[in-house]
Amino acid sequence: MQEVTTDGLIYRLLRYSDRSAVALAFSPDYGKLKLFVPKAFSSKGGFMTFVPGSISFHKKASSDLHKFVAFSHSADYYFYTQTPEIMMRMHLIYDLYEQLFHVEERCKVLWQLSLKFTEDNYRELGLYTIYRLLREAGVMFEPQCNCNITTGDYKLIDGQLFCASCLPELSMRPAFGAKAIPTTAETVTLLQNFGDNSRFRGMSFTDEQEKTLLTIFSSHLDHVLGKQGALKSLKVFMTM
Repeated sequence: MQEVTTDGLIYRLLRYSDRSAVALAFSPDYGKLKLFVPKAFSSKGGFMTFVPGSISFHKKASSDLHKFVAFSHSADYYFYTQTPEIMMRMHLIYDLYEQLFHVEERCKVLWQLSLKFTEDNYRELGLYTIYRLLREAGVMFEPQCNCNITTGDYKLIDGQLFCASCLPELSMRPAFGAKAIPTTAETVTLLQNFGDNSRFRGMSFTDEQEKTLLTIFSSHLDHVLGKQGALKSLKVFMTM
C-alpha cells in the first residue's frame, strides 16, 4: 500500500466499534475519502471535524476504504470550532457534498472556499459555496425564460426556473407535474448575482434571505436526487 499525505479535513465519523470508526474526509487532491481509523475514540480524544489540516493514509488500490495513518490540524483554523455560525454552515456544505459527489471525485473549489471562512463572512461564503457545489456537480438551475421580469413571482418547477408570465404555458405541458417551489423576483436577482463575482463580492444577506435561498437550494436538491429531505442538516439549521 502506498502512503499518501495530502491537505484535507475530516467531516464525519461513523462508529465502527467501541474504539474504531470510518472517517469521511475530503482532500482537494483525492476528493471524498473513506478512512478506517482503528483508534478513533481513545482516552486521548477524537478528531475535530471541519478543521483543515494534513491527512496521511495508506491508499489501497483494490478498495475505496483506505487505512488512516495520521491527521494534523492546522492551528490557523481552530477558531472554526469556536464559531458555531461557521460550524453550522460547514455541516450544510459537507452534507451537500456527500450527496452530490462520488468517492474520490475531486472538487478543488470546495477546498479553496473551505479555507476562507471568517467570523464576518460565514453567511455569504456559506451560500456561495453551496451554489458552487451545485454548479460543479452540474445540477444548478437557471432561469428558463428571457422576460427580464423584475417584479412578481417565480416558480422553480422540475429543476427549471420560470417567471409568472411564462407559468400559464406550463399548464399545457403534462411533463411539468412536480411540486412548484414559489419564489420572488428579488430572490431570483440575488441568485443571478452569484454568477457575477464583481456583484456578489459586495453583497450581504439577512438571516431571512439566507434561509429563503437555502430552502430553494434544498428543494432543488430533493428534485435532483428524487427524495424528500435530502439535506438533513438543514432541518437543524432552520431552528437556529
